[in-house]
Amino acid sequence: GKYRFFKHPNFVLRTLKALDGSEDSDTIFSILNYPKLKDGKMARHIVLVLPYKASCDAMELLLTKHDVEFINLNGYEVINIAGHDCQKRYNSIDKVKNSIKKYESEGKKTISLTVNKMLTGVTVPQWDTMIYMKGTQSPQEYDQASYRLQSPYVTKQVDKNGKVINKEDLKPQTLLIDFAPNR
Repeated sequence: GKYRFFKHPNFVLRTLKALDGSEDSDTIFSILNYPKLKDGKMARHIVLVLPYKASCDAMELLLTKHDVEFINLNGYEVINIAGHDCQKRYNSIDKVKNSIKKYESEGKKTISLTVNKMLTGVTVPQWDTMIYMKGTQSPQEYDQASYRLQSPYVTKQVDKNGKVINKEDLKPQTLLIDFAPNR
């Protein structure tokens, strides 16, 4: 069970709190507490890319254990799609996608935790933000992951005859947050 814990949990927690806006930081912008981001209904469905499966399990535990300490992250449903223990809950891509779709229909935000799973060849239309916290094996791996955000997320309203009367782009912008400025 040691894989469920970070080696430096306080550092990870401070980083999350800085992103969240619940703790000030001189080096990390509190993106989730930024008023324009909130007004634009952005960062509703985040995919957090971590280095190891154990990191996903440790992040899930950290986010849920400390949720009362956050001012923004506490409103997210955590979906661990790549951890050691997630195979029972999310044993298929469709289960992950349906879960995110369900939360979106309920007006809930999500944060998906992964290493590589679902970062190539899979589209999750709701994902609008990626926080990249791992090294890459190649530029192609990074490009493939970042392309997951670029899929359109458009809803259509149709009249009784099936004619489209209105389209709404639910993801006009995306955010890619990367802690490796040399990448």
